Amino acid sequence: MTSWILLAVGLVSAALGLLTVFRSPDWIDWRLPVAVDQFGYVIAVVPLATVLLAVFLPASRGAPAAAACLAGAAGFALLVQPCVQAWFIGRGLPQRLEAQFGQAAIQGPAFSFSGLFRRFAKPLPKATWTYSGDLQLDFYAALGRSPRPA
Repeated sequence: MTSWILLAVGLVSAALGLLTVFRSPDWIDWRLPVAVDQFGYVIAVVPLATVLLAVFLPASRGAPAAAACLAGAAGFALLVQPCVQAWFIGRGLPQRLEAQFGQAAIQGPAFSFSGLFRRFAKPLPKATWTYSGDLQLDFYAALGRSPRPA
């Protein structure tokens, strides 16, 4: 019975992971693909636990446990795939920007796995300008740089 539950969890995790690769069907509420794409690295704990339980739990043996292990591994890989892609892109981003624009636009790494689990960034100071009537503009100036476009 345990193996079948693990198999179901693994298959659901793999199906959710597919939302990071393929366009979601129109009948799925838009919030689910957005949550999976933005927080897949957090959801990936579930298929990882499925794999570990399928491997180490004595009650889970046989073909369903092996299939649960495969489905959980696929779900884990698909859910963390956007973070891995961002890491690969971010590795060389500062050098590419400097080559194109002549000055380092990014200080430090463009992406880090530890940054996924930090608190949100402090809000930047802004100036609110009234444009016309009730229409307002929030202006964020560049910090620590000579005058440049915002």
